[in-house]
Amino acid sequence: SSIRFLARELENTRHDIAKCKTQIKYLLSVLFPEAERFFNVFSIAFLSILMSFPSAPLLAKEEPETVKNCVVRTKGRKPSFSPQDVILVASNSVGISNKGLEVSLVFYIEKLFFLISYAERISNLFVEEVKGFFPNEIEIVSSIPGISTTLACRFIVEVGDIKRFNGWKQVVKYAGTDSVVKKSGMWKVQGGISKQGNPHLRNVLFQMAVGVVKWCSRFREYFKRKFSQSGSYKKAMVAVMNKLIRVLFAMLSKGQCFRHSSLAPELISDS
Repeated sequence: SSIRFLARELENTRHDIAKCKTQIKYLLSVLFPEAERFFNVFSIAFLSILMSFPSAPLLAKEEPETVKNCVVRTKGRKPSFSPQDVILVASNSVGISNKGLEVSLVFYIEKLFFLISYAERISNLFVEEVKGFFPNEIEIVSSIPGISTTLACRFIVEVGDIKRFNGWKQVVKYAGTDSVVKKSGMWKVQGGISKQGNPHLRNVLFQMAVGVVKWCSRFREYFKRKFSQSGSYKKAMVAVMNKLIRVLFAMLSKGQCFRHSSLAPELISDS
């Protein structure tokens, strides 16, 4: 129950982070609309500047040295922009100065920093707890390129012991990524997914699918093939999610890690 609580808390915090970022983007669309085009607005360096000067008009009248002193730098990373760059863009901005919106922007930036720090603490504790129970399973799941240790832990917590499922199709149904077939007279149409299973597992599978499509060549090729067949990003991603279930079920059942040269061709078939 403790591990499950940490998993839910981590998921909820990630959702809160996404909402917070959306609100920051909205406020910037009024206060400094050009910012997102020219800068990574969610970099710590840029957010630290906005903390002191939360609108384009406020930035435009500052000296480069003053702006530079506001920048918070992370270890090993230099800002991708100079204070002069920010001031120049701000000087040509159509953004307005609004005290209420500026206070709100600073609040959401502070909230974002807190949520990111909290998510990191929860994630570290969560991974540590899960590793105490499922060390082998974590190693197997995270052996696929694109699946982080945290995502592997979340997947294992939601699925539990793989032996409780008779086959991968049961896991698909449990995740709610199985197709819905609608019948009407002589017509038979395949609709979207049922969404009748575990919504937390679906969330994890989607994040895993995004990762493997980006970092694993075999899953990327599979995604491209499914996308060309359906013409739909959503359908192609669902296909990757179900492919992941089939592959992970086989890997966990056999106790084998993912290996490009030998295991992958066997497990990533179209069957």
